[in-house]
Amino acid sequence: MGRSLIAFLGRRTYHRLHAFPGFHSVSPCYKYRHGLPGETDEQYVVRLAAELEAKFQELGPGTVAAFFLEPIVGASTGCTPSVPGYLLAMREVCDRHGALLCFDEVGSSRLPSELKKWVYVLTSLLE
Repeated sequence: MGRSLIAFLGRRTYHRLHAFPGFHSVSPCYKYRHGLPGETDEQYVVRLAAELEAKFQELGPGTVAAFFLEPIVGASTGCTPSVPGYLLAMREVCDRHGALLCFDEVGSSRLPSELKKWVYVLTSLLE
C-alpha cells in the first residue's frame, strides 16, 4: 500500500503530507540527481555538510537530537552508495552539535561489507 500511495502521489508530496511536527530535512546524498555541473565529489560533500550545518544553525543550538541518513540509496536506484567522504562529513557536523548520527537500513542486506569500516561512525548510538 505504501509504495502504491507514493507512486500515486509522488514521493515528495507523500513525505510532505506525512511529515511530523519538528521533522526537518536536507538534501539527500545522491550526486547523480543533485550534483551541480562540474562539481567534484569533494565539493559536493562540502556543500551537503554546509547545508546540514546551516539547518542546525537555523533550528538553534541544542534543538536537534539526531540526524538520520541513508548510507545506501536504493528504493528506486538499486543500490547507490553515498559519495566518498559524505558519512564522515555528516558525523563531524553532528559531533559539533551533540546530535546522534543514525543510519537508516543498518540491518539491510543492501549494505556492502565495505561499510563495516564505518562502524565507528555508529558509536554515537551507544554513547
